[in-house]
Amino acid sequence: MSTHESKKITHVQVVERIETDENGVQVSSINQNVSSFEKEPPYVKVYLEDIGRLNGLDPSEQKLINELVFNMGYNNVVPSYKPVKETIAKNIGVSLSTVNRCIQSLYKKGVLIRQARGFYIMDPNMFGRGSWKDIKKIRMTIDYNSDGTKTVNTEVSKQLDIEF
Repeated sequence: MSTHESKKITHVQVVERIETDENGVQVSSINQNVSSFEKEPPYVKVYLEDIGRLNGLDPSEQKLINELVFNMGYNNVVPSYKPVKETIAKNIGVSLSTVNRCIQSLYKKGVLIRQARGFYIMDPNMFGRGSWKDIKKIRMTIDYNSDGTKTVNTEVSKQLDIEF
């Protein structure tokens, strides 16, 4: 296991129950419940401007990312319906067409992942809102096939029956 892989945390719960039987003799039983779950991997605090530089975002795209992250829902959900986009345009002082252009550009750059028309998630390898267990489910896996093609999967895409 590399130093970047997350490890499991084990939680042990021991419950002792003491009762008396029909003769008044004390009888005890011990139940042990062991559960394991993956702990959150190590992370580094990265500022949105740094993510912008690393992804080659222009100033309008950077403004949009800031607004999207601020309003991002649980599990990285980003709705982009017209009323939402109009509100974003007003908040960041750009036109609706600029918001539309920036959304398409962020999608092409992989910062936004399209789940359905008007419904995106922020790339869960760069952003996360929610519990680690839930964020892990929306992280993307890419399988490279021997014929040179690739298959992209997330738990969200499986739930929504969407192909990338």
